[in-house]
Amino acid sequence: MKPDIVFVGESLPDSFFGTLVRELDAVDLLIVIGSTLTVAPAAQIRDMISPSVPCILINLDPIARSREFDMASYGYCDDIVQKLCDHLNWELPKYHESP
Repeated sequence: MKPDIVFVGESLPDSFFGTLVRELDAVDLLIVIGSTLTVAPAAQIRDMISPSVPCILINLDPIARSREFDMASYGYCDDIVQKLCDHLNWELPKYHESP
């Protein structure tokens, strides 16, 4: 069985690259959650969007590229996202693990 993630060294689906190129000009906010931004192509997305696009980092620890973000919040990503949703009065769907 393989989890629904991409492992380091594994290629992303072709649809990722097509969507990325098509959508770059439409990005109005970038939120990076739980990444060190050391592996391409994710590490390059921040550099590909307009400098005027606000960027938020949500991570357990600061990363080398933290200064490139307009806002950074450090701690457990699940907790930070939950607080953000609470603040915005958004209901965050509960994750249910399979038995």
